[in-house]
Amino acid sequence: MRPSSGFPFMRGTVNDSTSSDCGAWPALHWLRSSGTKGRAPAWSQPLPVHCDELNYRLDTTSARKLLLQEFGRSVRHHEWNLRHPPFPDWARTVMACKFTSEIILRSDLEEEFPPKKIVELWGPGKTDPLHWLSPEEAAQDKAFWEFRRLCDNGVSPEDARRISGFRP
Repeated sequence: MRPSSGFPFMRGTVNDSTSSDCGAWPALHWLRSSGTKGRAPAWSQPLPVHCDELNYRLDTTSARKLLLQEFGRSVRHHEWNLRHPPFPDWARTVMACKFTSEIILRSDLEEEFPPKKIVELWGPGKTDPLHWLSPEEAAQDKAFWEFRRLCDNGVSPEDARRISGFRP
C-alpha cells in the first residue's frame, strides 16, 4: 500500500474508502479541509495516523515531520476528537513551549508559527508534554492537585475528594 504521509514503514493507510471506519478518517478530512481555508499548511497533509507513524519518535532532522508527528500523537490521544485545536493554533503554542524539541525550535518554523500560547498543553511531568490539554483534563488535573494539597494538609481522602471534586 502507498504510505499516507511519507513516513517510513507502514502496512496500511487510511487513504482509501475501505478505511472509512477508522476513527482517524474524520481527522484526516478535518485537517485537509482546514488546509484549504488557509489554516493548516500544505506540507501538513496528510496527517500521520498509523501506529507505525505515531508510536515511535522519528529519527530525523526534519522539523516539519517532527511537528506533524507530535500533532498526530496529540489528536490520537484525544481519540481523533475534532475538538482538538487546529494545527496552526497548536503549533504556535508548541513553538512557545520550553519542552519542544530543539530541532523544531531551531528551524524556520518560527516564521510560519510565531510563538504564542493559544491553547493548553500537558507540560512537564507528562509522557507527552506537547499534547493538548482539554478543558476536561485541565479540570481533572486541577481537582487532583487540590485533592493532593488537602490530603497533605491532613484532610481525610473522603473529605478531600468531596471538597476538591476529584474523581479517580
